[in-house]
Amino acid sequence: VEMSRGLGDVYKRQDERADFDYSYLSTAIEWLADIIKVDMPIVVISTVLPGTMAKYIEPKLNQYMHLIYNPFFIAMGTAMHDFLHPEFVLMGSRKLSCNAVDRVIDFYCDILDKPKIRLMSIESAELTKVAYNTFISLKIAYANSVMEICHYFDECDVDDVMNAIKSADVRLISSKYLNGGMGDGGGCHPRDNIAMSWLSNEIGMSHNIFDDVMKCREDQAQWLAKIVFENATEKNLPAAILGYSFKPETNITTGSAALLTYNILHDKFGMNVKLMDNYVVDNSEIFDQPYVFLIGCKHSEYPLHDFPSGSVVVDPFRYIPESSDITVIHIGGERNG
Repeated sequence: VEMSRGLGDVYKRQDERADFDYSYLSTAIEWLADIIKVDMPIVVISTVLPGTMAKYIEPKLNQYMHLIYNPFFIAMGTAMHDFLHPEFVLMGSRKLSCNAVDRVIDFYCDILDKPKIRLMSIESAELTKVAYNTFISLKIAYANSVMEICHYFDECDVDDVMNAIKSADVRLISSKYLNGGMGDGGGCHPRDNIAMSWLSNEIGMSHNIFDDVMKCREDQAQWLAKIVFENATEKNLPAAILGYSFKPETNITTGSAALLTYNILHDKFGMNVKLMDNYVVDNSEIFDQPYVFLIGCKHSEYPLHDFPSGSVVVDPFRYIPESSDITVIHIGGERNG
């Protein structure tokens, strides 16, 4: 059962902090309770906050249903691969040794090669899932903060800095999600941070780090918007965002950091900005005049894009080649002279 979404689109700055909507998940469990009359594991894979199973789900179980909380760690575009090659399999149960747990473990042992099973309490598993997702957002926010610092020093290059950080794989974990670029996006990470921020406020945390991560994401989007605005104003050019899906080579825009930046340009700076992404909308529009372009998603074909002469390209990924007839701003990249 995967039915815990419901926080609205995170395209604009988010002042609201809220829990997930569990109504669909609760309804599904109620339906199952009406028809299940033999002992059966009930596996819930939804991302939820700690305490959700105890509050909303377990009271709806009948005597035949044995709850296993088993969230997946899959990403859009690579779901099948991620399911078949997990870092670990997370399982939460009231009983760590019982027939229901054994049946689910046997299932994974049949389809995976020596799966690493992490079996724990339901509450610990609930927290592990959202802690995993929000840590990714924290890594991205950190890398983008380093990128912003590098942008103010001519001889400083974020890729050199982060490649060195990535090599510290004993103390600092893996190299994933440590490239400077656009903010975190998708249907999970920003929303999970919003939900965890809500929980932090509910239980009176001494410091709400999840709120910090969301505000950091929003402030960095505004910083990029300011660079676009200043260049457009200085050169009297219109602005466009090239690529606004949340992930390269997909058409999914949920939680897009590029769309967050677009809304900031519109709402705060009063700009009318063109959006173009052929993965989202098949649009062969030709730009016949110079623009200030923000590369909002790292699609592989953009380094070959024919930018009109006189354009300014704001590139947070530092992969657009420099050219004599356009100005390329490699955000956080080394600049000489």
